[in-house]
Amino acid sequence: MVTVYHDNPDRQVTLTHYFMLHNQPKMVLKRHDQRTLRFDLAPDANINVPESWHMHSVTITIDSSDRIRQLWMEYKDGQPGKSVEIVYSRVK
Repeated sequence: MVTVYHDNPDRQVTLTHYFMLHNQPKMVLKRHDQRTLRFDLAPDANINVPESWHMHSVTITIDSSDRIRQLWMEYKDGQPGKSVEIVYSRVK
């Protein structure tokens, strides 16, 4: 899986997540503060939410200069499914 961050025509921070299920959910930045970025599925994401299994949102939290967490929320059959947490820690 690969996630690419970019801007969209409205100058919003956007990401495209190239998912293992061969879909590419596009998400836009909805909320942020000094430590947290929250991305939600974009209205023009080209994902059939009721039928498509996909990643629907991600929250990125910067815990410290040595640790970043991502909390991904999947949707399946139009309903929230599992969440997946990924933690990146700097090795010193």
